[in-house]
Amino acid sequence: MYDNLGIIPCTKNKIWEFVSNLGAVEAGCAYCGPEFLLSKRYVSKISNRVIILSAKYGFLDLWDIIPEFYDVTFSRAEDAYIDVSCLKKQACEKGLLNYKEITLIGNPDYQKRIYEVFSNFEIKINCPVKDLVQEEDICLKINQLLLEEKIDD
Repeated sequence: MYDNLGIIPCTKNKIWEFVSNLGAVEAGCAYCGPEFLLSKRYVSKISNRVIILSAKYGFLDLWDIIPEFYDVTFSRAEDAYIDVSCLKKQACEKGLLNYKEITLIGNPDYQKRIYEVFSNFEIKINCPVKDLVQEEDICLKINQLLLEEKIDD
């Protein structure tokens, strides 16, 4: 049993918007929105492992490959996002159920999926941005956490 799993959200801003003709990239490099970058920095310091929750691909390790740009979010009902049953299967396959605790960063649409996936397991879920919806508010909270923890690069 491992200690802490960090789960962070994907973001709308992706590297393909800024670098044309770029092919497939690792998930940890694909997302470049401020919420993602701050979340990754924070959970990397306090977790044994960092996982990205992608609305299209599900749970991604930082080194998993994303082939191309996509625009799918849990926040738009019309989007063809990954369903909870697939996320549960991925959680099992990727060994995500072997953690005592999860630190979750993400808006309520992402939080909802994590609670649906992990609620039947004895895993404590910490969400320091619970009840925050706007990306700016989430970023401010993460910056505050980084300052409080005196987490340096």
